[in-house]
Order: sequence, then C-alpha cells, then structure tokens
Amino acid sequence: MNASPYINFYAIDALVEHLAAGHTIITPNDRLARRIKQAWAQLQQEQGSSSWTSPAVFSLQQWWRHCYDSACLDGHCLPALVTLQQELEIWQQVIEADPESTALLRPRGAAKLAREAWHSLLLWQQDWRQAALGQEFRFDPDASIFLRWAAEFETALLNSGLAALPALLPDLVQQQQLETLVLAEFDELAPLYEHCLSQQAGHIERVYAGAQSAQCRLLACEDSGNELDCAAQWAAQQFKQDPATRIGILLPSLQQQRFTMERALRKAFGLPAQQPAGVDSATRLLPVNFSAGVTLASCGPVRAALGLLGLLQRQQALPEFASLLHSRYRDLSEIEQEQQLLRRLYRLGRETVSASRLRRECERITSDAGAGLALGTVLVRLNQDQAMKRKRSCSQWAPWFQAILEALGWPGDGALDSLEYQQVEQWHKVLEQLREFDAVTPQLDFDSALQRLQSLCENAVFQPQTPDARIQVLGLLEAAGLEFDALWLCGFGANNWPPAPEPNPFIPGRLQKQLGMPHASAERELRYARGLLQQFQRSTRSLIASYSQQEDDVEQRASALLMDYQPWELASLPPVLPVEWTDIQSQAVRSNTVDAQAPALTPAQAAELGGGSTLIADQSQCPFRAFARHRLGAQPLPELASGLNAAERGTLLHESLFHLWDKLGDSQTLLSQTAAQREALIAESVDLAITAFRINDAEALGRSLLEVERQRLQQLLLQWLAVESQREAFEVTAREEQVELQLGPLQLSLRIDRIDRLANGRQLIIDYKSGSAGKAADWMGDRPEAPQLPLYALLAGDELAGLGFGVINAREVELRGLGEEGAGSSINTDIARASKGEIEDWQSLRVHWETVLRRLADDFVAGRAAVDPVDRRRSCNYCGLESLCRVQ
Repeated sequence: MNASPYINFYAIDALVEHLAAGHTIITPNDRLARRIKQAWAQLQQEQGSSSWTSPAVFSLQQWWRHCYDSACLDGHCLPALVTLQQELEIWQQVIEADPESTALLRPRGAAKLAREAWHSLLLWQQDWRQAALGQEFRFDPDASIFLRWAAEFETALLNSGLAALPALLPDLVQQQQLETLVLAEFDELAPLYEHCLSQQAGHIERVYAGAQSAQCRLLACEDSGNELDCAAQWAAQQFKQDPATRIGILLPSLQQQRFTMERALRKAFGLPAQQPAGVDSATRLLPVNFSAGVTLASCGPVRAALGLLGLLQRQQALPEFASLLHSRYRDLSEIEQEQQLLRRLYRLGRETVSASRLRRECERITSDAGAGLALGTVLVRLNQDQAMKRKRSCSQWAPWFQAILEALGWPGDGALDSLEYQQVEQWHKVLEQLREFDAVTPQLDFDSALQRLQSLCENAVFQPQTPDARIQVLGLLEAAGLEFDALWLCGFGANNWPPAPEPNPFIPGRLQKQLGMPHASAERELRYARGLLQQFQRSTRSLIASYSQQEDDVEQRASALLMDYQPWELASLPPVLPVEWTDIQSQAVRSNTVDAQAPALTPAQAAELGGGSTLIADQSQCPFRAFARHRLGAQPLPELASGLNAAERGTLLHESLFHLWDKLGDSQTLLSQTAAQREALIAESVDLAITAFRINDAEALGRSLLEVERQRLQQLLLQWLAVESQREAFEVTAREEQVELQLGPLQLSLRIDRIDRLANGRQLIIDYKSGSAGKAADWMGDRPEAPQLPLYALLAGDELAGLGFGVINAREVELRGLGEEGAGSSINTDIARASKGEIEDWQSLRVHWETVLRRLADDFVAGRAAVDPVDRRRSCNYCGLESLCRVQ
C-alpha cells in the first residue's frame, strides 16, 4: 500500500500558458496552491527539463503576506503584523477592562467574536466611525458595546506598534503592481480583496478547471458512526480495486470527527486502531492524508509537558494528575512508589489536590534510597525558588518552562517515534512564539504565562509530515478546486446542509444581511451551499452523499438540495475484508481456561499477611475479590467528592460518639441530664471531632461546609441519644477498642466501636453505621455478606448477650441486632426466625459462625480464588475490580 510519489489532484491545462508566462496565480487555499506547483513540476519533468523557475502561485493569504514582505524589503516603513494570539490577547484585555463586561462568563469567547466582527467590517469596507453607520450600531446593545471595544482595541494596537494585515492592504497594493493576475477556483471574494486586486492588476483572469459531470447517489445511514464506517469501507474497497484511483472524503465537521474517521479507516484497511496515524505494524503506509491536523495541546508529549508545568499551580484535578503520573513522557524510575502517592491522594477523597498537599504527600513516601520521591524533591525546590515567584515577561518565562520540564524528566527516557519527534519540535517553536506576547502584555506571574502557553498550544495545529496519498479526507473549504475519481460527502442531512445561519452578535443583523456577510442569513447559507455542491459535482465522475437518519436521538432526512440524487442501497457495498481472512475467522475455535486456584499461603506468609474483617468479608462475597485485593494488592481507587465523602462523614460520627460517651459513661448519667445539658454535651463532642479532623486535614473543607456538617452531626446525635435513652440500663465499658483475633492460620486486627455492660452483667457489642447497615440476615448462611459482627462474637465468651448495629443517618436512627434473652428490647432474640429455621438459638448461631468464618479463612489461605460472587447484583455493583475479573 505504498503511496505514489506524485498524485495529480488538479489538472493545470487551463493554467499552463499563465504559468509559462510567469503570471501570478492566486488560489483560495494553501492546499490548491501546492497542488498547482506540484503539477507544474511534474509537467516540467515529463518534458525533460532538469531545472525551472518556481511558479508564482500563492494562496490569497500568502499573497497578501508576500506583498507586505516585498514592501518591507523595498524600504517602506510599515508596522509589524499582529499575530492571531496577540490580537486575541488585546481584545481580551479590552473586554476585561470594560466595567460593563464583568458579567461575561467567557471573555476569551467574546474576544474571538469581537475579532471576527472587526475583520468582517474591514473586509466589507464598512467604517464604523462614520456617523450614519455608527448610529445603526448604537440601536443594538451588543453592537453598541462593540464600538467602544473597537476604539479601545485600535488604540492598543497602535500603541503596541502593530497592525492587522487587512488594514494595510489599500497601501500595499500600490507598491505591488501586476500586468496580469490569475484567480484560480474562486467563487467569491470579500469586497476589500476584490477592490485591492482590481487596483493591483491591469488585467484579472478567472480560471476554473473542473468540468466533469458526476453520477450522484445518496446513502441513508443509521447514525453518524455508521456513516463514517460506510465511507471508510467504500474508500478502502475503491483503493483495493484500483490503487491509482483518486478518492476524496469530505467531512464538514472534520476538526471534531478527525479521530473517529481515522479509526474507521484503519479498521477498514485492517490496521491496529491505536497505532500512530499513518503507519501499521509492518511500517506500511495508510494511503490517507487528512487536511486538518490535531491541536498541538492534544498530542501526547505536549499534553504531558503542559500537565507537568501545571503541577506548580495551586490546584490539580486528581484524575488528570493520575493520568499524568502514568505518562511515558516523564521520569518513571519511581513509578511503584508513586502508586502509593496516588492511593494516598485518592483516600483523601478530594476531586482536587493543592500544590502544597502534593509536595507534602511526596515527602511522606520514601523511595528505595530512603529519601522522599524525586518528584516531590523537584516540586519543593521549585516552590522555594524565589525567582519562580517574580513576575517576568513571556520571553523570560520560555527558558524557565523548558528548564522545569527537564528537571521533571520530560520528554521521558524512551525513544520518540517520528510523529512524537515532530510534536516535540513544534513544542519548541511554540515556546519561541510565546515571546510574541511581550509586545501586548505586561510582565506576568507563572500562572498567567502558563495560561498563554496553553492557549498557544490549543490554537497550534499539528499536521504530521506524511507522503502524499490517494485518499484525501478534507474539510469543506480544503476541497475547493481539487479533482477526484470518486468523492464521498458526509453529513449532508437536512439539519446540517445548508448550514444554519450564525450571524455575529456584534454587527447589526440587518447590516450583515444587506452586505451578504458569511453566516448572516438562511438565504446567504443556501446560496453558499448550492455553490459548493455544484463545485463538488464538477470535480468528480462519481459522487456519493450520505446522511445520518438519527442525530442526537432526532430523526433526520436528507438535505433538500439532494432530492435529484439516486438512492443507493447499503447492500451494494461489497465486503471489504479479503475472503481468505473471512474463512480463517469462521473456522476459528475459541478456547476457555478457568483457573480458580491460587498458590496456597505458607504459614509464614499467612502470619505476615495480616488484615481485618474486610479480608473475611471479601472472601465471603467473592473469593477472587479477596485474592485480588489482599494478595495481589489490587485496590480500586475510592470515589472523589467536592466536600466530605462517606468515609469522612463516618469518621466524624465515630469521633463524636467516642467523645460523647467518654463524658456520659452510662445510661443513668444520660437520663439525668436536661435537654439543654444534652445539647451542650453533643456540641462539645462534635467540636472536638471536627477540630481533630481539621488538624489532620487542614485543607479539607471551608468554614461554611464544616458548619453545615456540625449542624448535621448535632441533629443526628440528638436523635441517637433519644434512642439510647429508651434502652434498659447499661454502662459503656470500651470504645474504639483495638483487638487481635486468631482465626485459623490468620491473625486479624479488629476495632470494636463499643462494648456495653448490661444490667445483668453480660455484654452487648455495638457497631456504628453511618450508611446502609444491612440486616441480620446478612450474618446468616455459609457465606455471610457482612461477617464483621460475627467476627466480634468469636472474641467474647459466654458473657456476650448480643450484637447490634447502631444505625445513625438521615434516613433512620435505631439500634437493631441479634442476641438472646436479656440483650435488650431492641435486640431480636428469635434466632430461628431470623435464620429461617436453620439455627435454633443464640449459642448454636455462635457455633455456626465460628465454623463458617474459620472455613472462609482456610479457603483464603488455601488459595481458593474463583470468580464466584455470592449475590452478583449486590456483590459486583461496588466491587471496583470488574476490569480485572471480567465477570460476565
């Protein structure tokens, strides 16, 4: 599938005389200008010429820049040309400085629209300073404020010694006079361009090459994904039938659908979807060129560079930081230790992590050499560098950015492929472009300079350097003038074609319609759509237009402009894959191997393993979960929250109850207190818990959110003490007690929330639950879903009267559990009913628990690790290991 060295997508027959005579030729876009130069070079070679003068072929924008450069070389004193980024920067500064613009949510978006409006007025030769035109602007609120912005913008532009190229054109054309000027494939020109070209040339000739009459067909597709797949399969089939054919695929939304289209083409050609664009595993070329590149900011090395620089900002989004940590474009020598850092940060439960917290957590994790993480060392050094805290110009920040990246190990130790090398090279060019901001911005701090660099990368387009190809994937404007043997038009449904009008909000609508500005009205868009469609029909022998019948769950029909197209059935598309491959696939036999047995633990390994009640709960819920979590160390990352997460709320509740019962001690003291005393005691206990929480995590929450949590806890504890006051007499003898349990070969560490001594001298163990507490039925069966309290029962002797959940949440506040007579009125003593007749009494239940729990421990140590959830709906919903076990 090697691409030809030269592919003729443009017949220059009508231009040969002009090229030979040395006439200047102007095209609508750079792509067509390159094609004409290539065709002329090929013609010279075919005629035996070994050298020739490069023809004067320019795109329109290249031509105006050529005129500017020529005038400067001739000694004319002209202001420097403002770049796109400089222009947007000035507009944004003007908008943000306007007192009436404070309500704007996206000043950058307003700056882009204001720039477009200002250029449109220049190109349509509308001087908004004239009284009559200015009056029309003042009748429109948005247009009126734009006039004020425009005046400020032009003043700022002048003070910076800069100018926009369109504003200089009337003077430039006087310096560059031509006898003959050729316009190739232009359907329309802005009035300013039309006027300047007519002033510049004694004679203008317009040339149109396309003269084919296409066979036009129409295909209805299920959705946009199916539409791109069909186009890709069609292109692959056309190429395989005739590798010399010239194929075009036109995507109006190419910038948004580029990656999807590329995946579809790679699939159609049988290439891996994740390989770099253009090359497969056999280094064969995908015979496709895309007219639109990708934003530089989305390219792997550059995305990593921006992420690494962002580590010095105040806040980091934790998911993005996790992705950056695994990027291969950085120093990965401590990746194992960095996984500990990631787990610590996720345990905090915050959606973001501050730079100071990140540095602190890096220092807490030691590397193999015994020091903190190298990443943290670099971040601390940069934070302590006073030079980093000074404001400086963008040209001064550029080498700083590069030095920071080198300190952080960018772009990694691995070899860069061709595409990555090109992306890194373009990154260095963008760093040089950062210096252009010096002319329009004052000195900036680090964050502001990085924001400008980010903007440059988002607006820079990376276009890989690849050989020419037979299949061209183009946007609407890039296809102008090119010729194809077969052309496919995607996205030509009634909702998309003609495009909906999008008038600029900063120019009065009536004026835009009157002047025929782009996107001003439905009539203007209809005329534009018809003209382009006719041009496409002239450029190929075979044209297929397609549309999606469903778009955003809305039914869609074909564009009314395609009513004359012949319907084309999908069945007429022949299979793309070779017959041999299909035969091999049909004869393939799938083989499954189930391995549910892990190596057994030795006694020494079992003794070192440790663990708590979660280990037994996991083995009961699903043996593979226990193996993955407690032997492989596969722990799902916890969910993130902007405020307190469920675990932190539970911790605060436990701490509050710990302090509360430290002061109360028993039910008699509780009952002796007045309502006011009870409320004061609760408030004091909650304050102690929150104070300890803030000391442990000072950056966790703001004052307002903590106040809300304080009120919530006080209300819950009032309800809980009302429940406790209804119980028989008791004394709290232990709180948050750490105990050890030898369960078969396993040594488990358990923490008991609370142990009460009842009036009869026996014990009731209580476990607080701030979330869903389940029910006593979860303690039953050969695989109890919640074995935590049954494990506690093994620790106590005959004095244990019962086990209970202290359920304390917004939905319910109650004490419930199982036990025998004397455990309390809130404890269920009907063991036979609770176990559905399987167990008769409390003592038999305790014997059953010991048997079941020891068997689960023995199974874990023996390596039994089958993917066998006890209840797939409940066990698997919150497991977090689905990608590892692949449960079906």
